[in-house]
Parts: sequence; C-alpha cells; structure tokens
Amino acid sequence: MDLKQLRGFIAMAEEGSMTGAARKLFVAQSALSAQLKRLEQEMGTELMQRGARRLTLTDAGRILYNRAKRIIELADATSKEIGDYARGLAGTLYLGMTPSTALTLFDGHLSAFHERYPDIQYQLYEANTAEIVALLTSGVVEVGIVRTPFKTAEIDALYAKPEPMAAAFNPQKISLPGRDGDWIPLQALRDAPVCVLRRFEELLSAACLKNGFMPRTVSTNSQMLLNIMWARYGLGISIAPASAFRSGRQGEGLCYRLIDDASLYTRRAVISMRGRYLSGPGRMFLEMCRDLEG
Repeated sequence: MDLKQLRGFIAMAEEGSMTGAARKLFVAQSALSAQLKRLEQEMGTELMQRGARRLTLTDAGRILYNRAKRIIELADATSKEIGDYARGLAGTLYLGMTPSTALTLFDGHLSAFHERYPDIQYQLYEANTAEIVALLTSGVVEVGIVRTPFKTAEIDALYAKPEPMAAAFNPQKISLPGRDGDWIPLQALRDAPVCVLRRFEELLSAACLKNGFMPRTVSTNSQMLLNIMWARYGLGISIAPASAFRSGRQGEGLCYRLIDDASLYTRRAVISMRGRYLSGPGRMFLEMCRDLEG
C-alpha cells in the first residue's frame, strides 16, 4: 500500500465511479482498476462493490477511506513542512482555532504575526476544541488556539489570563441592569432568553444550577458569528467570552455585561504537541505568542 494507491482509492470513493476518478487524477481507468485490485488483495477483503454505473464502499472500504484521508493529509503536511524548513521564513503556518477564538484572533496574534512575517502563507482550520486537539495530534495542524477545559496529555500550552463570560444583547429589544461593561450577577439572566455556543452549554447550565435555576436557552450553536447574530437581531442574549464582544466589529450594535461568576471563567490557550518538530512558521508563531501573552 502506497500513497498513490491511497489517493486513487480516495478519488474512486468520492467520485463514485472509475471514470470520474480517472478523469480527476488524469490516469487511465485500467490503472485505477489494477490499483484497487492490488489494494484489495493486500487488505484481504473487498473494499468496493462494483455496480453497473457506481462504486460503493463496503464497511471495510469505509474504514480504509477514513484512515486514508488522514494519512494523505499527514503526508501532505509533512511534505509542506519540509518545504517550509528549506524556504525559511516563506513557509506555511497550519493553525487550528475554535469559533470563540477565531473572531478575536485577527485583532491580536494573527495580525501581528502577518505584519511581522508578510511572506508566510496560512492553512486555517476552524473546529471545536476536541476536534482541534485531534487535528493537532494527527499532525494536520501545528498550533491550535483553544479555550479551557481540554485534555493536556502530551500537549504544551501557553495560557492567557482567565477571562469572564459576558452577556451581549440588542438594547432596543432586550435590557439588562447596569451600563455597558458593568458586572452583573448570574441571577440577572434568570428567565432571560439566552443563546450559547455548544462548547459552553454544559458550563453555563452547571453555573446556573448552582444558582438555583436553569437557563432559558433559545439557541445552541457552533459558530460564534451565528451566536452574535441572534443577539444583534434581538432574539436572545449571547453568552460568550468577553473578548468576543470587546474586540473588532462583531460587537457593533450590541451592549454587554460581564457575568460575575467565577465558575464561568475560561482561558485561551495556544497549544502544540510536546516534543514534536515545528516548522519555521510554527516556531515563530509560538515565540510571538509567548511575547504577547508575557
């Protein structure tokens, strides 16, 4: 089994036909058919069922397809990483980020890094914390920007200062006590319609339960922009780390209050794999983050 066979197998699985895969890879159908046959002989099982017009993955084929995708991603990342090393500063930064950090990242770390190293290119991945950790572990990204809590085994982390949650809302539709940027108790959200990132739903529910009530959640979602739009249109109160509303244009048209509850504090963290080689761009990004966080 080699990378050429895996690329051919992925193309056949995604195109669903030998013809489509051959056209995509610019190879002869007979070559792909021979690759598939050798792969099945090597695996000792049927990987695809051949229909009159369509190829269908078997259960074993689905397992191989998922693994092959990761193997190819890792191989491509390794090749680019070596190229980055040879080119020095003109390389590629493979960076993963969560929805709650993506909006604020451009106002700090990423903008400063791009200004300092304008020739570096970027491969950016947005996903939840668990998925970013998985991408980091598999080598698809070199550096991740996540929020606590997360598992720290074999991961080095550079932590920012603890940050409170905030409640953002459209003042034309919803009101909360105090002025912009004031602190309010969590009890102020009792019976209020809230929208929360799925990442923080359990954290918010646990904090509210300690205060004797359950949140009235009207929207749970995975994207920070979507969460903020709910608040901007007056559909609910957006609950997210305070920096999401303090930084950039995303907080325009909204007021926010800081939530005075220690159990809702989170910390942004810049993570990398312990002991793993980092490309030049990866090392420089971590060094800059240490300077900014320090």
